[in-house]
Amino acid sequence: MAHILLPTDLSDQSLKAATLALDLFGADGNTFTLVHAYTAIGLADPMIPSMLPDIHKVHDEGLADFEQRLRGKCETTGAVIRRIVAFGPLAGTVDDVAKEQDIDLVVMASSGSGSLLFGSNTTGVIQGAQVPVLEIPAEARSLTFKKVLFADDRSAIEQHSLDILGAIVRLSGAEVVIAHVATGRPASEQVDNTALFERVFAGQRKRTVLMEHDNVEEALFDIAGREEVDLIALLHRHTGLWERLVNGSTTKAVALHSTIPVLALEQ
Repeated sequence: MAHILLPTDLSDQSLKAATLALDLFGADGNTFTLVHAYTAIGLADPMIPSMLPDIHKVHDEGLADFEQRLRGKCETTGAVIRRIVAFGPLAGTVDDVAKEQDIDLVVMASSGSGSLLFGSNTTGVIQGAQVPVLEIPAEARSLTFKKVLFADDRSAIEQHSLDILGAIVRLSGAEVVIAHVATGRPASEQVDNTALFERVFAGQRKRTVLMEHDNVEEALFDIAGREEVDLIALLHRHTGLWERLVNGSTTKAVALHSTIPVLALEQ
């Protein structure tokens, strides 16, 4: 059974992301924790500390209303839905909750109309969280994946890092495209992860695609476009690749990223 963390700014965009997460994993036996973090502008004002209880109550009521909207949009019978309202930055709150409650996956919306919180904060959560994060773009209409791209950098991978990806692939019945971009790195420094992929994706369709290119992020987007994948998964190794992927200036990369969910896996 999965425990999914759903950060929300109470917007329609974050409601859609939460709904899609419930649709993907199903309600029965799973736990979904809604997290709403807020800050008080002008905290230095001497009146603000005394007002915090009232401010917190407003946000708590807002999250309770969000839960009811979520229940009205999808089947929740058999699911445990929890609510957490916290004062402070979103990234730190998500990291704290993930550590305290043994979270399997964070599912959150990226920037979109009507959302005041997400955008750069999505990247901040991924950079800080020690658990996998699934980013849902504004254009996404479904999390029923037919083809998933996994970026294999031919470095050592711990099997638990791919557990949630394996679960998503099985739930969706998706084909896995394992993409490796050859950059001239010596063969002696590369790790053959074939046996690991056979275990993690056992029973699923999978194949490997190789491309020679000196720019890894551009090559991955080229492969994703050519293969028409509907989910990009990569290990967040804190090496800067994620930052280049989400902040890349090429029109092609930005356009593609805006329409395809991205799963950042924690190594």
